[in-house]
Amino acid sequence: MEQSITFVALDTHRDTITGASLPPGSERPTDIRTLVNDVPRLLKWLRRVERKYGEIRVCYEASGAGYVLQRELEAHGIRCEVVAPSLIPKRPGDRKKTDRRDAEHLAIQYRAGGLTMVSVPDREDEAVRALLRCRRAQTKDMLRARHQVLKHLRRNGLVFRGTRNNWTQAHWAWLERVELEHRAEQVVFRMHLEKLRYLMAQRDEVDEEISAVAFSEAYLERADRLMCFKGFSVYGSMGLVSEIGDFRRFPTAQAFMDYVGLVPTEHSSGETVRRGGITKTGNSHCRHILIQASWAIVQSQPRVVNRLRAQWEGRPSWLVALALRAMKRLYGRFRYLTNRGKLRQVAIVAVARELAGFVWAAMQDHEGAQRASRVA
Repeated sequence: MEQSITFVALDTHRDTITGASLPPGSERPTDIRTLVNDVPRLLKWLRRVERKYGEIRVCYEASGAGYVLQRELEAHGIRCEVVAPSLIPKRPGDRKKTDRRDAEHLAIQYRAGGLTMVSVPDREDEAVRALLRCRRAQTKDMLRARHQVLKHLRRNGLVFRGTRNNWTQAHWAWLERVELEHRAEQVVFRMHLEKLRYLMAQRDEVDEEISAVAFSEAYLERADRLMCFKGFSVYGSMGLVSEIGDFRRFPTAQAFMDYVGLVPTEHSSGETVRRGGITKTGNSHCRHILIQASWAIVQSQPRVVNRLRAQWEGRPSWLVALALRAMKRLYGRFRYLTNRGKLRQVAIVAVARELAGFVWAAMQDHEGAQRASRVA
């Protein structure tokens, strides 16, 4: 069937699109052209190729342009796939790179089956993903703003000594009473403080929106499963759900661990086995969520607190058993590794890798999840 298909590769940029069509029976693309980045003009060219050669399939590399082009082509009945850029085969000795050569190489690899495609989220998942990434960016901005406040006060010889931690109610009350000697210094301090309050108010607004989405019909069941695990808040659960979409697209837990980049690198040959740090490939947002959840799991004894007890109420027995097993297993694993001299950062990555397996098991369909929970 594929012998009668014309494979078309697009090298997309903000202003231009370079397309290369590889018809049946041809070893190299026969039609390579650069078009203005305009969907109607691109469709006109693709229809011309389709009339000349028959069925076509289109691909382009994932980029900051998102999935708008893919959705537009699919809406017009043209099959379009998005390629993972980091997994495109490259020849080590090739030192030439142009748009035309990239499109030509992509078309040849597309027909040969040498490309790895990314999973295109639906529009709703993409919108929620943007909301959650916005929240993460706001958290980073808040941390930066807090550092600005504390460092400015420290330069003026002021350090809070009231309680063990900063940003408690007592610390905020102390900040409100601070009066610096010079007016310019006081103005800077108040500006930093107002900026921090503004960012906190923004994050609270985003948190309310995330909670509203989490309890909507589209996400409630999936988010509830993840919140059965210790360490997963509404934010973390929605982050994984929106980033991954359908967990069943990963055939095994190992495949999911590979996707989030929590498996060790390996360079083995013959009898020599060499393993290094984790690959850090795939989705960095998911990896961050899993690592943060792991820290929450190992920082205290595995007890069933009121939040978990309320979350488990009415949930399937296999899911509750899986969450309880994960909590005990991961806490013990962390203690075992640290007692053997492993750095805490190294041990927590190992815990996050196992947590990914438990999460994958929980997010399978009903029968598959029960089978997976027994081997997670």
